[in-house]
Amino acid sequence: MNGEKEKRSRQDAVSLILLIVTPFAAETTLVMLVIHVTT
Repeated sequence: MNGEKEKRSRQDAVSLILLIVTPFAAETTLVMLVIHVTT
């Protein structure tokens, strides 16, 4: 039972990290693309 709870909290942490990182990564990719196109 305790192992399940630990696994779930780890999943929550991962999804939280993804939630934070994904927009940042998308923005970075967009900036890189713009730089690549404009230069």
